[in-house]
Amino acid sequence: MPSPGALDEVPPELLRMVLELLSRKDLYNLRLTSKSLASAAALSLFHTITIWLGLKSLEGLTGISEHHHLSQYVRKIIFCPLRFVEFDDESEYTKKLKDWLEYDSSSLNSHAPSYGRHLSAYKSYMEAQKYLTKHAMDVKILSRALRGLPQLESIVVDPWNDHIGSTEIHHAFGTSRLGDFLTKDGLHALPVLIQALSALERKTRYFRIGEDEELWYNISRNSTPPNHLAASLPTASFPKYPARLSGHALARTFSTRDRYGYRAAFRELRTLEITEVVNDD
Repeated sequence: MPSPGALDEVPPELLRMVLELLSRKDLYNLRLTSKSLASAAALSLFHTITIWLGLKSLEGLTGISEHHHLSQYVRKIIFCPLRFVEFDDESEYTKKLKDWLEYDSSSLNSHAPSYGRHLSAYKSYMEAQKYLTKHAMDVKILSRALRGLPQLESIVVDPWNDHIGSTEIHHAFGTSRLGDFLTKDGLHALPVLIQALSALERKTRYFRIGEDEELWYNISRNSTPPNHLAASLPTASFPKYPARLSGHALARTFSTRDRYGYRAAFRELRTLEITEVVNDD
């Protein structure tokens, strides 16, 4: 096997082709071998960043934007309008949770621990979500992080990808089957993104709402199947929250009143694509 020193001598074009074949895990490991390979691997690792409006996700983006070197590699942000449902009545949430635990045969032997873990995680995420919403903290954190990415050119809003945020949520809840507790309707998340973009001095040139095929390809290359968010209960008796971006979110965000500043956000836009949204009835 060639040493890292030998790999340093490989022509940049050939090295780039090799790195494109590696999984993210392999790229992370490669960054530990030498400074030159760390820089080369970073081109692939940090070219595209996936985020949602979870506190940890925003903290991760902030960490990259504040890093002198890594912030220079980011060219594209894939934004998922994922958000936890805030139930009007807490009893509705607890009923859904208990029914899910009874339905899920794998949790019958650990009903109480699963219930406690889920309840604790949900309350923690809701507290963080309310904190971010209050005084538009999510807008402020996101806009500050985006300002630290000088090479950012493209924004993709992808509500079709169920992997974004899934690993973090699975770690917190012990399961990825949380579809009944989540929404991707974009009614809050999309205006937050547009407000954050409008505050940037360097405007986005490419904006797309739709499935990002490159991200799906990169996910499929990983040897270990990743987590993905799924519905908790496959029955019609429970309320269904939008799993995809709604038409109401688009109408609200891009209204003629320009309440959220999309004209400023798209002042230098060269390409705008919208592939599909949920038909609101």
